[in-house]
Amino acid sequence: MPLDWAEMLIASQKEIYFRDSEGEYKRIPYGHQSFIKINDAIIKPCRHCNTIYGKLHEPGCEYEQCPKCNQQMMCCDCEFIGHEWQDEYEG
Repeated sequence: MPLDWAEMLIASQKEIYFRDSEGEYKRIPYGHQSFIKINDAIIKPCRHCNTIYGKLHEPGCEYEQCPKCNQQMMCCDCEFIGHEWQDEYEG
């Protein structure tokens, strides 16, 4: 893993909540998502962002679960302040 990627994962641990105009939502750590088996998460890191069990994903990771709608972040329509990256991929 490149050093800048490791630094990005460390920085992502500081952003515990996603916020929108309706409130704030506590982020769901890797291995606690409803669509990932806990035993798989304990054994191996996230296959997209390489975070480990119990740690937060890199914002924008395909396997992060949205704390607002509970879908995968890459599939949901929720928009959080500071994470308008979804619009860039759709346009």
